Amino acid sequence: MSDNYFIHRQNLNFYCSAVHGDDLPPADQLQALSAEQYQLFSQVAGAAVAGKTLGQDADGNVQVIDRPAPSADELRLRLERLIDYAADKLRRQLTGDPLRAVEYEQARVEAEQFVAAAYQGDVPSMVAAWAIAPRTAQEAADEILRKAANYRSVFEQLRTLRLAAKEQIRQYIKEAQLDQAQAFTDEAVKNLEQLPTQLDLDF
Repeated sequence: MSDNYFIHRQNLNFYCSAVHGDDLPPADQLQALSAEQYQLFSQVAGAAVAGKTLGQDADGNVQVIDRPAPSADELRLRLERLIDYAADKLRRQLTGDPLRAVEYEQARVEAEQFVAAAYQGDVPSMVAAWAIAPRTAQEAADEILRKAANYRSVFEQLRTLRLAAKEQIRQYIKEAQLDQAQAFTDEAVKNLEQLPTQLDLDF
């Protein structure tokens, strides 16, 4: 006995007689599908067919249709997410464990305090941890501040590029220049990816 395939006309759920048996919804809510239609509709529903989706014709029959173009707001949100995703990816590459950024900041603060004290008094613990022979405490503090400045510079560039890109996207969308918004986003993502990711962060 061959399997019978169906799709629900409202919620677009799929059903198979061999699986659901007597638990099928009422017949007037279902549309029968051939095996080929079932395979195609399943692929479209799973977003495996680019530019297509499932919709209904005037008689309420489910069919494959072209995916509607996103609204201006939907496009804006999607493009902004691409910018944020690229920035977040770079941030993770730079810091690894997020708590490491806390460690770097504490080391910077203690190094600044030690330098402000003209390298006198007790050596702060974060500076002492880096003052490994033959590196002196003064050299450790100076090196921490130099590396921290490079580290901070990349994050400042990242923030500047990310926020400026999102603002430019909003402007393009506001002016209904959707193609320009997409092209600009592609270029902005490339620019973010070109920021240095291999910093000397041992400090």
